[in-house]
Amino acid sequence: MCIRDRSLPSFKSSKAVIPDETYLYIRDNDTGKREQINISAKEEVVIGKDGQYLSDTEERILLRAIKENGKNLVRLTVESGKVILIKAGSTKEEIVIEQNIFNRDIIKFANYQIRVSGFYLEKDIN
Repeated sequence: MCIRDRSLPSFKSSKAVIPDETYLYIRDNDTGKREQINISAKEEVVIGKDGQYLSDTEERILLRAIKENGKNLVRLTVESGKVILIKAGSTKEEIVIEQNIFNRDIIKFANYQIRVSGFYLEKDIN
């Protein structure tokens, strides 16, 4: 019988986490106020109603870390309200329900504009 010692440093959690050095740059469209949020190494980030950030708004979105094809990605899930996503390098706005987000993507949420900035959040170009 083999018993694995789970306290060994080589044993790692299989849960996906948002990569290191990943930030959200938030701009309030009414006041022009800007804020930087470090979301590195979290499993999920709730923004908006009852969330960790921008909890003054009645809307809510959820950013959840996922692994897809061995890559760390972030899934944007809209739980209420209208959220518009603009992909990096595009001028086309699309209303989203659930979507992967990547470096430099912009999320328009309630009265805020959120830009994702993460060194490891890179889109595959095939």
